[in-house]
Amino acid sequence: MINKIKIVTNKISIKKPTVIFAFPGVGLVGSIVGKYLVEQLSSKQIGHVESPHLPPVSFIQKGRVYDSIRIYESKKEGMLIVTSEFPVPQNVIFDLGEAFSVWSKEIKAKNLVCIEGLKLSNEESVGEVFAITNQETAKLPVGFKPVESGYILGVSAALMLKSKKFNLPAICYMVQSHADYPDGLAAAGLIKNFNKLFNLTINVKPLEEEANLFESKLKEFVKQTKSLTEQHLPKEDNHDNLMYG
Repeated sequence: MINKIKIVTNKISIKKPTVIFAFPGVGLVGSIVGKYLVEQLSSKQIGHVESPHLPPVSFIQKGRVYDSIRIYESKKEGMLIVTSEFPVPQNVIFDLGEAFSVWSKEIKAKNLVCIEGLKLSNEESVGEVFAITNQETAKLPVGFKPVESGYILGVSAALMLKSKKFNLPAICYMVQSHADYPDGLAAAGLIKNFNKLFNLTINVKPLEEEANLFESKLKEFVKQTKSLTEQHLPKEDNHDNLMYG
């Protein structure tokens, strides 16, 4: 199947780029971070992925149609950003990971960076950042905790495994996120760390304000829904709910 995955790009002007892979996952953190980086770093789309095994969907923004998996270039920062808003089908994931690893080797990528959300263990852990590398001797950046046990899924998992096969240094940055809705605050927290990691000056205040507004509206909606539900429950059910809920 890998032969049916085609990575199409214009000429890449960056020598030894850092390639960031931002795909949807827990809290859609990858997609949010990818989109925000593209916007804030004034990146230009230089490529996309073609495959008959990808779903026939397109991303629409400001009246324009975009490929489902897009590749952007930020010359100033020496970065390529690969991002998507759509989940990759399971039967394509490992082949896509290998195709990206082969491509990264061909363009002489300096390193690969994956972005992921981690499902919250408790509310107090929101925004905690973790990292894992595909090299046993590599040190984690300051501020990132090691992942002692657990698992990663999707494109990030495939990239971490396949890049190791091709001797490409790769790291996956993860942030504790809400799994039930897009977590812009978690994404903003990760971008703050990216500012330090890559010497960037990205302003995350607009993202935080938007995320706070969304979260407050969501909490109010949940509160109203719970109130309406309780009003329509039989009294005995409502009593049981109060005891055991």
